[in-house]
Amino acid sequence: CSSCMLALALRLHPRMQYPKPSPTPNPKAFPGARRVADLACGHGLLSWALLLLDDGGDGGAPRTAVAVDKRMPPSAEAIADVVLRMRPELQARWHFVESGLEAVDPAPSTLLCGVHACGGLSDAMVNLAIRGTAPLALAPCCHTHKILSDAQRARLDLTNATLADLIDDDREAALRAAGYCVKRELIPEAFTLKNRLILAAPPAVGLGLEPGKKARLAMLQPDHDEIGGARNPRVPVSDDAGARETVALLAGRAAADLRKQPTWSMDVSLWLPDGAAQCVEPAALGDIVAAVAPGVACAAGYADGAEFLHPNGRRARTFRLVYTGVSRERAKEAHAALSAAIPGAFPGS
Repeated sequence: CSSCMLALALRLHPRMQYPKPSPTPNPKAFPGARRVADLACGHGLLSWALLLLDDGGDGGAPRTAVAVDKRMPPSAEAIADVVLRMRPELQARWHFVESGLEAVDPAPSTLLCGVHACGGLSDAMVNLAIRGTAPLALAPCCHTHKILSDAQRARLDLTNATLADLIDDDREAALRAAGYCVKRELIPEAFTLKNRLILAAPPAVGLGLEPGKKARLAMLQPDHDEIGGARNPRVPVSDDAGARETVALLAGRAAADLRKQPTWSMDVSLWLPDGAAQCVEPAALGDIVAAVAPGVACAAGYADGAEFLHPNGRRARTFRLVYTGVSRERAKEAHAALSAAIPGAFPGS
């Protein structure tokens, strides 16, 4: 639904212009929000549209975006390649991270966006915004009976409200209970028949509402298993240098594929050659692995702890080798070959 993405981008762009935020929350505007988190983003079209619309004419800092989804489709890479050929200056302003919605760390500085977030995904985004006191622009989709709570089912039987009205009314009520200012709008049906848009501005600073301690929707219980793990890394979306740097390291196909590969950590301890306490560097061990086990990817570093000084005056140190993308058996073979090669590489070790 590329047309829907464009319609939403055109709605949001003028509301993200640079004028300083007002002390009064206003769901029609998100001034000062210079970073966008495009969640359950698919191809990442919404985030690209918002970057392309940002010509810097409002005098604010350049807009940036992070797109998050459990899988980065090949089409997302193709779109990024085309856009960056035309606008190479956007290279450092857009990143796609493969991770789950439940692993996103929201923040008040970043506008959370969701377009046609199916069923419980919309509820998860509402909960996420509330947890981080973040502004939210949400176009819900797939209003189905299977996401209803028992209480909602009972209310639906007693009301003339449509299923979509009941579900979205509860979403908006949860946001208002958290101190948000909320407005519902309609995107023209020419763009999409699923045209509802929920805009929610968080409580202003100083209203005494603490992030993370507000009413939550109970429609979706996200699976929090392995949050922060290699395949589901935490994604800090805050608009600050540290978070942006972390996102850049997590982003892209190569980084995602690397996280999916098996890793095996193995230690090796050795005596440091006499009179040269610092002559054995981790990189040297990595070079040995490359020589004795071609094709085995390995990262070498120090294990926890400093050098060990033996009563006889000799020094020892433990190094940690992390083997990636190979079976455990192949990693053990490479590690054994490393151990066998160390005495020849470092006489006296």
